[in-house]
Amino acid sequence: MLYADDTQLFIASNPPDPSSDIANLTTCLHALQSWFCFNGMALNPDKSDAILLSTRQRSRTFASVCSVDVAGCSVSLPDNIKIIGVTLDCHLSLDKHISSICKSAYYHIRSLRHIRSAITDDMAISVDRFFSGLLSLRLR
Repeated sequence: MLYADDTQLFIASNPPDPSSDIANLTTCLHALQSWFCFNGMALNPDKSDAILLSTRQRSRTFASVCSVDVAGCSVSLPDNIKIIGVTLDCHLSLDKHISSICKSAYYHIRSLRHIRSAITDDMAISVDRFFSGLLSLRLR
């Protein structure tokens, strides 16, 4: 997938042999780097992220994989990354993303006290209902 200055590369992995899939990914990254160079662009390993997405059971298969090679540099595999404002964790549970949204919502709810005297009661009730609905998602 290509965005303005953001490229995302996805591969599907075969659980019994993760090392060959990582080698395949490395080959794809080298080809991508060559294409970038040919087209006057650069692949910056310092701004590169990588993550292995899997179920909790399958993640044990990849326990030995801790980094991938990007443009000659080793890029570690964190437990979560942020892509276009969404925090993805390695098991796609979205727990960190939901926690981040709730933290932001609580911050904004607390900041509403500064403008409460400037808004109508109907507006205050609407804002309360909106945030209450948003935060109830966290409890499910």
